[in-house]
Amino acid sequence: MQTVQYIRQDLKQNQSGFDSLAVIGMGISWCGWSLDEFEHRVYQGQLSPVYEGHLCLPSSDLGHSPSGLIEALRNAQLPPGTPVAIVSNLVDTNWIKEANPLVILQQASPATSLLEQLEIAQALLAETVEVVLLGVAGNESAAIVLTTLETAQRIHSRVYATINAVGLARCTSVSKSALSGAITQSCQQSLAQANVTAAAVGYLELWHGNLPDEAAAETTSLLEVYKTNEGNLTCAVGTVRVNLESSPIVSMASLIKTVLCLYHRYIPATPQLASPYLDAWQASCFYTPVQSRPWFVTAGPKRRYAAVNLLEANQVGHLILTEAPSPEPLKLLSFSSTPNRSTYLAQSSPYLLPITAADPPALLAVLAQLRQTLATATSLSDTVRHVFAQFQQRQSAYIVVILGQTQAELLAEIELAFEGITVALATGKDWKTPMGSYFTPKPLGKAGQLAYVYPGAFNSYVGLGQHLFRLFPALHQVAATYVSDIGAVMRERLLYPRRLGSLSRAELGQLDEQLMADPLAMLGSGMSYATLLTAALRDYFQLRPQAVFGYSLGEISMMCAHSVWSNYDQGVATLNTSSLFQSRLAGPMQAIREYWGIDHTSNGLDNSANHPIWSSYVIRATLSQVTDYVNRYERVYITHINTANEIVIAGDAQACLRLTKQIKRDLKCDTFRAPATGVLHCDAVRSEYDELVKLNLLPVQSVSDITFYSAANYQPIPLDSPTIAHNIAKGLCQQLDFPRLVNRVYDDGARIFLEVGAGSSCSRWLQDILQKRPHLVIPLNKRGVDDQILIVKALAQLVSHQVPLDLSSLYHPVVTQHHPVATQPNSTNLVIEASEVSIKESTKVSTKVNTKTSIPKHPQSAQLPQHSLHSSCSQGTPMSDSAPHTHSGAGIIHSDQVAQLHKLHHLQQQNLSANLSQFNQVHLAFLKSRRESFRQLCQVSQLQLQVSRMLVSQPAILSPKESPPQEASEQKDLQSLS
Repeated sequence: MQTVQYIRQDLKQNQSGFDSLAVIGMGISWCGWSLDEFEHRVYQGQLSPVYEGHLCLPSSDLGHSPSGLIEALRNAQLPPGTPVAIVSNLVDTNWIKEANPLVILQQASPATSLLEQLEIAQALLAETVEVVLLGVAGNESAAIVLTTLETAQRIHSRVYATINAVGLARCTSVSKSALSGAITQSCQQSLAQANVTAAAVGYLELWHGNLPDEAAAETTSLLEVYKTNEGNLTCAVGTVRVNLESSPIVSMASLIKTVLCLYHRYIPATPQLASPYLDAWQASCFYTPVQSRPWFVTAGPKRRYAAVNLLEANQVGHLILTEAPSPEPLKLLSFSSTPNRSTYLAQSSPYLLPITAADPPALLAVLAQLRQTLATATSLSDTVRHVFAQFQQRQSAYIVVILGQTQAELLAEIELAFEGITVALATGKDWKTPMGSYFTPKPLGKAGQLAYVYPGAFNSYVGLGQHLFRLFPALHQVAATYVSDIGAVMRERLLYPRRLGSLSRAELGQLDEQLMADPLAMLGSGMSYATLLTAALRDYFQLRPQAVFGYSLGEISMMCAHSVWSNYDQGVATLNTSSLFQSRLAGPMQAIREYWGIDHTSNGLDNSANHPIWSSYVIRATLSQVTDYVNRYERVYITHINTANEIVIAGDAQACLRLTKQIKRDLKCDTFRAPATGVLHCDAVRSEYDELVKLNLLPVQSVSDITFYSAANYQPIPLDSPTIAHNIAKGLCQQLDFPRLVNRVYDDGARIFLEVGAGSSCSRWLQDILQKRPHLVIPLNKRGVDDQILIVKALAQLVSHQVPLDLSSLYHPVVTQHHPVATQPNSTNLVIEASEVSIKESTKVSTKVNTKTSIPKHPQSAQLPQHSLHSSCSQGTPMSDSAPHTHSGAGIIHSDQVAQLHKLHHLQQQNLSANLSQFNQVHLAFLKSRRESFRQLCQVSQLQLQVSRMLVSQPAILSPKESPPQEASEQKDLQSLS
């Protein structure tokens, strides 16, 4: 207690400044969730303990559980011998030995509230302490590990974020005015200490008090402090207090949540706030995202800033945090480094089980063995990793992929696979299920080429690619290498609208129309999404096409996506300053007016929604049929030939409308208006040829092993700047014959077509064009379907077709610890081969797993196998969001000690194996007993229902001697139920 008093006195004398604190470790234990699970639920907006009808209760352990503190210390990955100070409400510190026995406990200080702990940590780190752990433990527990930025760099620690300022204010009264004054004071103090303005804060974690005065005071104060951003919706707000209302860890959970959002660079989904907040903030800078969204760095603040508002024990605090500073320029796709190597993709994706065999009987035998293994598996994730590891070692003539979210779904898919594979082998047709399981008897990947097709630029919609950056964190680095402000290029304000509350269906429709009416937004968002999706396929799955082509403006996306152009900011600047897609070919459409010889006022054609000058229609008819009608009208053009039976016309709005009505009446064919209204692919665009060339005349760089096709001459093109620019300009000034382009690519060897971009229109046309010829067409985006689901399903098909790729990103990464950890008992190693199927008990599993990944490893983890999946299953080490840091000089062990350790290790594993076997037998007996109990209860319920129906159907109570006519049949029914 003397330490606490000394520290407080010291802080009172040094309130002039605040040294930044680096967060190097975190841990939380609530509702049975670990740090990773907590973060995933934060992102998915599923932090509530009651979700989808499932009730998740806090731990029922009596006393104080240090689980969150243990996880935080392990997560910090401190080198051996590091002195650590503990500041928590726990008196007992024996848990440190379990967390990391190689660190040194330097000091322990009692403190309960987070604000008090931060005061103590600041003072300790200013003295001789290097690392401080702050923790709170009850039935739930949570903790963070802090140090200085200098120390973090010296011991090579990962820095999640930094606490730049803590504004503190005492509040002796709980009245609204006193609370409001204290909150305002703490907010202003912290912003001044951090030397940032309120406009720089992108996310604010609220205290969200339950008492009316608390809510009113917080609302009033934050509106006052953040009024500089009023009405601009610059700051998202959220809170964990809605879910952790009465928990002692609520303050620590608020801080951990905010640090995680900074680290993973996203704005979190926000649960419904209390009405006092929503009512008061209607015209403020605050908004509440319904779904999590990427957090882009804007042209103003070059770093992400967040704030946390706290009210604890007559003290108010306002924390300013920022993302970790980068000591050196970002290295593109250092995949094993933090935070690129995230567990989110692996944990949130469906389980993908690829198995292989040399012939059909062996394949069915392997499938049967997989069914048996899954049915008895105690750890589904371990079993999945074993299956994947075996698949990596050997791949044979046939590959079947099973997809499922749960053990039950995987088993159900396997049952479907037995019949599906048999039918596929007999008919020669592929087998697939709605879940995504897939098998082809005729793989196309070995002989046929993989081609990417890039759709047109006007397919974007509200919400496009919203979760792409969380699935593939390295895309932030990819985007930074392309443009300086990816959020501006993507028009993120239109793609991911900001509102205080949820959007209605009508509002969403209006936003879609607003996005569609902005050609630059459609171009920027569509091209950016295609580029980022290509990078994810290339760098996370090692998927590389042999041919690429685009539909209309998709040729520009194609060049961007494959890094043909080396200066994207120059292209963006040229596009934004050009009048091409603002007034010449869109908006007032000056080019078409000049071509037709009309002005802005003639015939009332102002190109507004009520009086459009130009429109496009899709007609389901043949080219010859449509041509006959187009020749009868002036100012109508055939702009696109999508398929042999789908033609696009465009031109004078009234003339197009009359033509479509006539052709629909005469030919009984379908016609509908196309949403895109830009002028392209007709003679009227030729006046803009030079401007189109200028727009695409950019520096180029060499790209090998990919053939680029253009619709200018329907053939491959050389990658030099003038040729690319002129080919794109020529293609946009003439009619587009998509079947001709597709057939050329197909004739050159392409058999597998992946649509990389917004929507799936090109996939539908490709299926119609190729028809019965051997091919595979896969779209990667459909509105209303999660990108992640489509990507995993696409990977399943590509694997079965034996396209070279790397699936490692779909499986939990393997990590090791600096300190000794308990090993799991003998792991069951599933060996799946073409000629035999067996289960082998092994305590030593080979780590020579054949992976096809060229992504550079983290320099500090270069000695570790990057995808040592066997090791993860045998050692049972906990998972982390990053590859750990290694430190030299951790200790020297001699050969005789090694022999003793191996002997002891073997004995421990034998004992653990026996214990686990006994436990499994007892647990299996329990499950059988419970199943039998449920069956009997079901029978009793059915009997009660039958009796109730009998009683209700009788007009009066019958005497024992009376028997209704249906009694015999009712008795038979009851007997059958029993």
